[in-house]
Amino acid sequence: RESKPIDIDRTKEPNHPLKLNMKLSLFAVTLASVSSLVSANSILPENKACAENRFACSAPTSFPTPSSLETSLSIRGGEVIEPTTLSEVEDILMKASAEGKLVAIDFSATWCGPCRAIAPLYKELSESYDNIVFLKVDVDENPETAAKYGVSAMPTFLFIKRGEVVDKMMGANPVKLQELLEELA
Repeated sequence: RESKPIDIDRTKEPNHPLKLNMKLSLFAVTLASVSSLVSANSILPENKACAENRFACSAPTSFPTPSSLETSLSIRGGEVIEPTTLSEVEDILMKASAEGKLVAIDFSATWCGPCRAIAPLYKELSESYDNIVFLKVDVDENPETAAKYGVSAMPTFLFIKRGEVVDKMMGANPVKLQELLEELA
């Protein structure tokens, strides 16, 4: 017996299962394509700095929305950025390096008592230093970043300038944290 291919366009039923599956598949492919473009464009925006410094930007964007990186580095007043991937951390470090800003990273965990105790001070300090980018990395949600920097105790504070670790502090010592920020700012 010979099987005959079904011509979907000639199917009389508007909700024929094959038509619905094809429409859903097309929708999924379209959504995935748009999603990848949006996420790629949300990392670094197209701007004048891109033309001047090819290392500070990725491919040109086609969407006029501000990137999360641009927004996160321009917002001050209590802004502690919480990147969830190593890639996000590296993008922020690259942007801050291009602007000559110090990056303070608080490696913490939700189950860590000393981390929770020093968190309000860390947020308060972020309001005081416009020239420092404050990050908070949850080691359970972002283990790749913790591994890259050899973090083995929480909290650990890293201070990075121009892509290089310039200082490191382990433990929740409020006085020492303030001193380091004042010294490195």
